[in-house]
Amino acid sequence: MSRARNPFIDRRRHVLAYLAALARSVKLLGLCVVSYSCRPTSMSPLPSTNVSHLQAGCAELSWSMPKVIIPSQQTERPVARFPSLASSGQRDFIVGNDIMLFDGSMVPASPLFAAAIGERSLGKPDGRFHFIRPKAFADASGRLHVVWGEPTAAPEAISTLDWPPEPITALWTAAYEDSKGWTRLERLILRSAISWGDASSHQSRPSRSEGFGERSRVQWMLAVPTVGGSLDQPILILWLDRNGWHTSSVSTQGSGNALYPSVTISDTEVTLAYIAANVGASHDQNSVFVRRSTDSGEHWGPAKLVSLSGTHPAFEAQLLHGGGATVHLIWLQQDATDDVSVLRHVISLDRGETWSSPTDLGPPAKRQSLRGVVDACQTLHVVVENLNSGADARGLEYASWRGSWSTMSRPFPSLVSVGPDLRLGVSGMPLVAFLARPRSAPAASPMITLISGLEPRR
Repeated sequence: MSRARNPFIDRRRHVLAYLAALARSVKLLGLCVVSYSCRPTSMSPLPSTNVSHLQAGCAELSWSMPKVIIPSQQTERPVARFPSLASSGQRDFIVGNDIMLFDGSMVPASPLFAAAIGERSLGKPDGRFHFIRPKAFADASGRLHVVWGEPTAAPEAISTLDWPPEPITALWTAAYEDSKGWTRLERLILRSAISWGDASSHQSRPSRSEGFGERSRVQWMLAVPTVGGSLDQPILILWLDRNGWHTSSVSTQGSGNALYPSVTISDTEVTLAYIAANVGASHDQNSVFVRRSTDSGEHWGPAKLVSLSGTHPAFEAQLLHGGGATVHLIWLQQDATDDVSVLRHVISLDRGETWSSPTDLGPPAKRQSLRGVVDACQTLHVVVENLNSGADARGLEYASWRGSWSTMSRPFPSLVSVGPDLRLGVSGMPLVAFLARPRSAPAASPMITLISGLEPRR
């Protein structure tokens, strides 16, 4: 990004003018809708679904016009980089880092942005923290939980070009309630090094929060890779239940440092996916493995190879619970041409015991920041960044899967859009958050965080 000074920081009138310009740039986005049909079909290899329980209008949906995360009067900089969305069932929340551009400016002190979407900013916990890549979960009572990474030592004043400070060696958590503010500040783990940027989280649905059986009702689970020289470098598993936080670890069984671990839970069944080298194959890079536990994580079955990458590595694996015993696994698979990838998908109907043959969605392109979610129609939705036009002209792509892939589309063509998160919102439908600026604006222009949701097509 350019080193040009950011007027968004200094002058409120620039912010208001910019928001007006941004609104004009997305005014016609309603013409660029993406519709899909999620009606069950005989061709779909999914469990039967009671159509009476599906949301009204879910057969014809489109992305809403993007809007700011809170009213512009609430803050001069509605920015949540690396956003993490969460829904309590009554409210949608977002957390992220208050960093607009990596342009050599100084990172704001304690750069956490947290908000109830459409309402107001929630402030931040007391104390001097770097709040690296915060992740959010909202429980059924409406309490917001946040987990973030911290380095062992780092200067308080850091340039955006040097952020995040590394290595990350600790995870901290805090919770927010309207009546109490920020509470429950706690350090969860302290290790030599963790790869927090590759961590993922699984949020139990309110009707399916019985996971981990005797350990009480699991609400939130995170899988965090560790960094080191061991060939048996563990993956940390952290979970939150009504008794608080717990931690355990899972071996990669000699594969070394695992990348992009992802976990799902259903009753006492836990499925863990990760990417690592296959030690039984020569010249292998980033193959996809799965391990399973049938007793709430007390014991784990052997690692199973789901996809052998060879010299074309896999990236950004994600497990997604699709209801019942159905589990989706998606990742970016490098194509034969370097630096481009396709989106690859496999499905299991027995909680990860066996897997389908892969299906790919292209065309090959430079992609990153893959996110997925499964709605109540049992449709898989994905968004991903496309960098074919360069880092300063990135845009989000969207596709859906129900038995077969839709085409890849650009739901927000007039915006440079980066760093998405995708979750089910209060409506039960997918909600996406991303950092954006008008595509016609210079590369050094301010960026703000926007949200959009799939909704019944009018």
